[in-house]
Amino acid sequence: MNIAFPAFFILLLILPGFLFINRYEKKENFNLESKGLDATSAQAVLVAIFLHGIMIIVSDLLGKAVNFTVIAKLLTNDKLSAIELQKVTGNIGWVLCYFSLIFILAYLSAVLLQFLMFKANPTKESIFAFNLPWYYELKGKVNKAHSADIMRLTCMVVAGKDTYLYKGYLEDFYLNSDGTLDRIFLSDVSRRFLKNNSHNNDAIKINITRMMIKYDEICNLTIDYCAVIED
Repeated sequence: MNIAFPAFFILLLILPGFLFINRYEKKENFNLESKGLDATSAQAVLVAIFLHGIMIIVSDLLGKAVNFTVIAKLLTNDKLSAIELQKVTGNIGWVLCYFSLIFILAYLSAVLLQFLMFKANPTKESIFAFNLPWYYELKGKVNKAHSADIMRLTCMVVAGKDTYLYKGYLEDFYLNSDGTLDRIFLSDVSRRFLKNNSHNNDAIKINITRMMIKYDEICNLTIDYCAVIED
């Protein structure tokens, strides 16, 4: 047996755990949690063991009991007997089905767990809320008292020696991989020139569909939470 096969087999066994962790911690274009490779690997191994436990039970119920002796030999690069090799080749279809099912299980269970976590912790002040202050703020989910359907933002932007106030409705936003704010998109935007710390100048409506502002360019940001009231 090739000496590299045990390493490949171990990687194949723990890949469902990495798939679960990656999907669970991915929300739109950013990560819910930021941690090192060591912590991620340890979690992936534990999750993989749990997922394989479920699949082993399912296999037994379907009359396809897992042969742990063969698995041990594959992991230790021990030579399989002719009978064991025949069993492996004779059940290659189920082996492929097993790994296909465990990858599907890893993905779907991660999606479900993430959904349940946000459902059980809907606001920034929830007990087990993720450490994503910008996500909750810009989704209008600060707390039950400040839950909003629409948000109107006012951004102070300095361009050279001039300072402007841009006001508009939040259409979309993007976070960096560590959860910090990267940029926002506004609609129905108006611009007001700020002079001598006074904004008595008339606001100018900007005739655009959407406007993108980088967070690095914003000196100050205020948020008005608006709720839609149905009759």
